[in-house]
This record gives sequence, C-alpha cells and structure tokens, in this order.
Amino acid sequence: MRFALMAVLALVGLTALPARAADWTIYRYAELGFAVSFPTAPTRMSKSSETSGGAVPTEYVYVIEAGTLYMVSSSDLTAQPDTWKDPDLSARGILDGALKGGTVTSPAAHLAAAAAWEGARDEGDKRIRVRAYMRGKRGFTVLIISPSDHPERTTDAAAERFLGSFAPDGS
Repeated sequence: MRFALMAVLALVGLTALPARAADWTIYRYAELGFAVSFPTAPTRMSKSSETSGGAVPTEYVYVIEAGTLYMVSSSDLTAQPDTWKDPDLSARGILDGALKGGTVTSPAAHLAAAAAWEGARDEGDKRIRVRAYMRGKRGFTVLIISPSDHPERTTDAAAERFLGSFAPDGS
C-alpha cells in the first residue's frame, strides 16, 4: 500500500490548483464493498499492495480537485484470514501503515464506527488525513491529501463531506 500511496502523492504534487467543484455525486462500488461521494467523476486503478502478509489485490478510486486528492482504497484480504479475527486491530494496523513515513499531526483515534480509526500526518509538502476501516474480508483506506500550504483542505466542509459520505457496506 505504501508504494501506491507514494505514487499518488507524486501525482498530487504535479497537479495545478483549479477551482473547487460545488456539486458532489455518490458513487457506488458494490464489487469493492463501498459507496462514497466525490466532487467529480473518479478515476479507478488496480494495483497490488505489499503488506507483511504478502501482496494484496487493491483497487484505488480517486479524484484530484483543486490540488487536493480524495481517495478510497479497497483491499481484498481473503488470502489473509488472520486479519478477520480482530477487525478493530486490523483497521488500526492499516492506519498505522498509512501514518508511517511522516510527522504525525493527529495521533490515531478510534472512530465511533466499529473497526474504524483516523489519524493525520505531514510528509514533505503534503498534509494527509486518513481513515481506515475493516469490514468482512476487505480493508479500506479513505484519505485526503492536500498541499501543506492549504492544510485546511483536510478538515474543511469538502473534506468532511467526503469522509462522512464513505459507507463501507456500499449503501
């Protein structure tokens, strides 16, 4: 997961800062187990993520809007049955992996939803806010990456709309 995240970080760094969209649409990905709102039509890519348990098939769905990345990854953990035993611990492990490599600006916090965690970090010229979920045999990373000179974009109304719209069951 870390390599793919770095590739997306590089992409965000190369993107201009167009105006932010006002209209958001809910996109449902039943085969990936989630639904979420994006400000524009998202891009989808497949890439295996390397984990301590081996390669994990992962789908990334994302939008770059006004230099800010809104992204959800859905990882199929079918081949890693140990992750199902303690979903809360697995979600925390997903978050800890996403917070590595930078300065943690918001330590891991358990969310009200079962098996869900949130944290934030700075890395170079980026501010990254991450939520991690575990549902059944799927792990999810929901994140926002903004330029460090616009850290408010990880906590503004658009950020809250994106994070609040994520439904790990696809409804």
